[in-house]
Amino acid sequence: MHLPALNIPDLLIPLWRGTLECPGEDKRTWEWAVLRGDVWINHGATVASCRPYLPTSFGRAPRNPAEKISSGYKAIKYMNYIYALGPGVFYDVLPLRFWQNFCKLVYGVRIICQRKITSKQVDDAHQALVHWEDEYERLYYCRKESRIPLVRPSAHTITHLPHQIIEYGPGVCSSQYCTENAIGFLGRQVRQPSNPFANLTQVTLRRVRLSALQAMVPGLVSNDAGLPHGAIDLGDNYTLMRAWDRYARHIKGSEARAIQLFLARYETRERQYIRVHRWSKVRLPNTQVARSAWKELERSNPNARVSRNVKVRALNVLYFMKLDESLDKCPICPPCAMVRRYSEPDDTLWRISHGTLLSCLPGGPDDVLVIDIKKILAVVDMVPHRPRIPGKVGTEDRFFVAEKPGLAIDVLSGHTAEDIDQ
Repeated sequence: MHLPALNIPDLLIPLWRGTLECPGEDKRTWEWAVLRGDVWINHGATVASCRPYLPTSFGRAPRNPAEKISSGYKAIKYMNYIYALGPGVFYDVLPLRFWQNFCKLVYGVRIICQRKITSKQVDDAHQALVHWEDEYERLYYCRKESRIPLVRPSAHTITHLPHQIIEYGPGVCSSQYCTENAIGFLGRQVRQPSNPFANLTQVTLRRVRLSALQAMVPGLVSNDAGLPHGAIDLGDNYTLMRAWDRYARHIKGSEARAIQLFLARYETRERQYIRVHRWSKVRLPNTQVARSAWKELERSNPNARVSRNVKVRALNVLYFMKLDESLDKCPICPPCAMVRRYSEPDDTLWRISHGTLLSCLPGGPDDVLVIDIKKILAVVDMVPHRPRIPGKVGTEDRFFVAEKPGLAIDVLSGHTAEDIDQ
């Protein structure tokens, strides 16, 4: 997975900055080399400003590339920068046809980073990456001998990744991330400095045997981590977690109407008074922790990162809740979430970006509804931007969706989002 995470960015960023070595070429004729001077500085500031909106489960947020890209920019930062934020932060910066070509690369890489991939998705990823490579050669290389240095092996090698999925399975199952994690884990188990390699061999054999037994008899190794203090197991690997309202609070206005609509599935009566206990967090099956505006807006830490936007369609969680069980004839309904809806993604941006840029308008005070917590699929990033949309006059405040690339890698490695307020 280091091919898309390191090799491809190492080709594209110098290309767009006009710093890629290409003897005999007049770089002033490179219409794609726009990340120079103030444009590069402003772009770096835009990327850095996205940090508060990236959930902690996304791992390391990309730092200002104009200042830090040459000093320890790790693979996960490149993944978040190029494949999560890329379609949004490069829009209106790269010339349109070069940006659209880049979006095809993003589309293909996002698919091959999934843990579950259908045959159709494999075909879609292969077509997108092949089209990206073909357009890359026509847009940048232009079949000029002097531009041969622009055609690196990585630009072609990445087109083979979808076919390897058919033969070996999804890339995350054989990713270098998992391999490096295993090397680190096994290395920490070595306890005989006088004979380390023999000790490492025995440690590895023992670990392989345990893994084989666990695969054959899953119940043999129990998850003894347990639940956090005061948490409630909702089933299907969903966990409702504190903070919480010790005493039920009365709900009014549009939120009360949203709860009434939700309760209509479980009872026919219309309640005049509704009381609920708010909860602040839910841990999802993919190990991400979805937080809520209720507690996130109370935080004073200027470096805190937002984790309250979730994927069902684009929704902003106001709070999680349980009905007050002391209510008269309280209906039996599952814990749920009060959310505020974003608009549907702009169709024009979605179409010209090959489905990679989903730009939504924020919801108003009355755009609230209640959903079953188990409808939440993942925590996503909603980043503010003001794009110029073809065919529309002026700009407006919008948010674009960014999902974490390679989330399945964290699931396979047993990584759990740190449940701390940052």
